[in-house]
Amino acid sequence: TEKASAITGSDGIFQIEEIKLNDGQNSIFAKAVNSAGNESDETKRYTIYLDTISPKIIDLTPKDGETINNLDGRIVIKGKVDEKASVVINNSLAVMNTDNSFEHLLGVKEGTVEIKIEATDKAGNKTETKLKVKYEKRGV
Repeated sequence: TEKASAITGSDGIFQIEEIKLNDGQNSIFAKAVNSAGNESDETKRYTIYLDTISPKIIDLTPKDGETINNLDGRIVIKGKVDEKASVVINNSLAVMNTDNSFEHLLGVKEGTVEIKIEATDKAGNKTETKLKVKYEKRGV
């Protein structure tokens, strides 16, 4: 369906300021119609994806407020995002798996550890989650 139209100048150049896109996949092309109603062939079609929804971080471990006990000074952070995205944990890129799950090994010192997890999809939509855990360097 036609979303926009414009009248060309004498040089044949036209400009359309704004085209409202649908969520998801959009196919855009142009064609010319002269004053007699004759239509040109379509231009090349361009596919544009509109994504305005931020990724969701799910199945996150450890949980906020949890106490982690081990002797190696590291916490394993695992989770999943609901779409393809990059995940950064405390400014380090996490390893992403094909099922959108991630895992990151964070070196820590004893005490309260603040963890910031950011997921950013291809469209630049970003989600941020913060949690605090307590790390104790001792055997389980």
